[in-house]
Amino acid sequence: MARDETLTDAALGALVGALPFPCISVPGEQALATWERMRAEGGGWPVILGSDQDLRKLALRDRLAAGRLAANLTEAAGLELPQALQAFCASRQAEDADDFDDEAMAPLERGEWPAEATPQSGPVMVRHGSGGFHPRVHLASLPVRDGAEALALLDWGGWNDVPPAPLLVAALRDWQARFGAELVAVNQDTLELRVARPPATRDAAMALAEEQAAWCEDIVTQGTETVAALAAGLLDSPWWFFWWD
Repeated sequence: MARDETLTDAALGALVGALPFPCISVPGEQALATWERMRAEGGGWPVILGSDQDLRKLALRDRLAAGRLAANLTEAAGLELPQALQAFCASRQAEDADDFDDEAMAPLERGEWPAEATPQSGPVMVRHGSGGFHPRVHLASLPVRDGAEALALLDWGGWNDVPPAPLLVAALRDWQARFGAELVAVNQDTLELRVARPPATRDAAMALAEEQAAWCEDIVTQGTETVAALAAGLLDSPWWFFWWD
């Protein structure tokens, strides 16, 4: 579909009407300020769901599975990090070994620290590919206390190389404690977090980049190309971006 093609009022109304929680629509340039206002008001956890097409794909993929909140939170509480991540990565690599050749299974390139880096300055999900804002972006207010519970409620994850929901919930709990990370945006294949305490040294940024690459290789293999370039973008940056192919 076209870059900024919007749904008809009837189609949008049907999608929003099928959601089990409140959803509002605002111009893309107002989405972050609206999220911040909803966050300050309380009464639920706000998430940016993206454009009309993001909302359509999210609904079609049935990410809003009912009845998984308690089960996902219980399982997440029983996970130990980094051991649970290491076990997931080992399982993923074993599965990939059956499907890909040795070249495709090569380790990620560490690389050299880049001369320049452009950290993310805000949520990507409110913009289209050419950099402009979507004319309409949707935000939901989920009946949970924080972003980790939001992922548990949505039962988000568990397809392709995406970690299952309980593991992502445990990760977000860990990142909240260590970095002050909060879930801001989620669509069919992307998570965006805002962090209050990003890494302030190159060593800390490299350690975090290696950790994030274990969770989501695609941000390196189909994004920054090297772990060092990812680290440079994380240094003192309040925004984290995860995307799985």
